[in-house]
Amino acid sequence: MCGKLNEATDKIVALEERLIALESAAPAATEAPTFFEVRDALNAVAEMTAKMFPMGFETIEQEDCEVVNDRHFTFVVRDAGDVDAMVSRFNEWHENLCGLAPGVRGMFRLSIDAQE
Repeated sequence: MCGKLNEATDKIVALEERLIALESAAPAATEAPTFFEVRDALNAVAEMTAKMFPMGFETIEQEDCEVVNDRHFTFVVRDAGDVDAMVSRFNEWHENLCGLAPGVRGMFRLSIDAQE
């Protein structure tokens, strides 16, 4: 009887150690950005977007129904030119976003409405 009890105790201890290891490897939870952080980042991203896409843009606040608490802002920009140039500006916008709003960059999306 004592042997089975010791075996069960060893299994519980091993499971606890594994759980501790898994919890320590998990990324830390982050706090939601404040209204002021989002407002300041939104203004900075809008200014950058206006400079990069002078044909104009619209900002749409959206939620992803498949991801819990995923609220983001999509900048729908009007752009013209060849596809390579548009892709280059698309990539540049995302690179600039990393420097402007590193803490909230996941809240911003870019969509190009290609014009002739």
